[in-house]
Amino acid sequence: MRTAIAALLVAGTVLSPLPATAADEALYQGGQTYQNGKDRLGIAGAGQMTLDFIVWAAPFFGFKSEIDRWKDTNAPEIRRILAGTGMPGVLVHVPREKPLADVGTSRLVGGRAVLMGGGLDPRSTAKSRYQEREHVFDPQGSDGYQRDRIGSEYLWVQEKDGKLVWGSIPESRLDDEVRFDVADEQLMGTFAKRYDGEVAARVVEHLAINDADEALRREARRLTQARARALAEARRIDEDLKRALEREREANSAAATFQTLASLGSIAGSVAGLAKQFPERKPEIDHAVASGSKEDVGKIVDGIRRDARSAADAVRSKASESAVTMEAIRRSQQRLLERRDIPKVVPGVRFGPQPTSDAGSPMQMQP
Repeated sequence: MRTAIAALLVAGTVLSPLPATAADEALYQGGQTYQNGKDRLGIAGAGQMTLDFIVWAAPFFGFKSEIDRWKDTNAPEIRRILAGTGMPGVLVHVPREKPLADVGTSRLVGGRAVLMGGGLDPRSTAKSRYQEREHVFDPQGSDGYQRDRIGSEYLWVQEKDGKLVWGSIPESRLDDEVRFDVADEQLMGTFAKRYDGEVAARVVEHLAINDADEALRREARRLTQARARALAEARRIDEDLKRALEREREANSAAATFQTLASLGSIAGSVAGLAKQFPERKPEIDHAVASGSKEDVGKIVDGIRRDARSAADAVRSKASESAVTMEAIRRSQQRLLERRDIPKVVPGVRFGPQPTSDAGSPMQMQP
């Protein structure tokens, strides 16, 4: 059977193009055509139809398709990435192209799929790879061909029960999701900062348990513990800062209210509710109101605003120190990850300033 299929393959590729006859035109009118212009079917059309059928039917006879051969070749590398990084999946791009005449079978662009790397999920992995501009090295389309938007896809590869499971995502869907996200530059920056921290921490935790080098495992454990402590401190500071900023806002509002009402001669009205907002100053406020001195009340209000600003500044300073600590931990993580070449196989884990897109290097995604 294989010999017969091989013979048909050779026959389908050597048939020379000849003009379709009038009988052919009448017989195949309205059918799928495989030649542009006058060469519709004829012998050339029969040859192309035979070739297309062979490409379609080959897997049923034990011949592996182009993408199946790629999977076989790259499965060990995908397993290595999954085992070496602890990422839940690996993203693969399968770009296909077809003749401009929109006839015949599609084929892989450049003859290969693109192993994009490991990540937490398909969408964030694709965004990270775009941010690092690795997409500019992807295979380019051939002359005389156009992108096959329907046939192109992404594969999210995971290992389950010792086997690789290849989930398919339409290229257009994932490209649209990424395009919408990266359209907002500020959102992209926020995403990059959050994602690179999450994915780096995940890999470091994996190395702390699974790496063969005891010294590296020990260092990974130290960094994991240091990051956990720093994150807990950062969360506490964030809460303190929220409260301090709200207190500062209230103090500024109270000062503005005092100045407005005091100018109208109403001391009692200018401090109405002030003691409830700032109960720690209630004795001073009551004494000043009782004295009837607008100047004394003004000094108390100014003091409240000054103290609130100082408290907020102190928390801001702690937040800056916390950010410095987190950056130092992240840089230490990066040095450790580079010892295992993790940035080469996990998009988004590379720490530091990332190149941005420009008009001369557009995002290579299909509309």
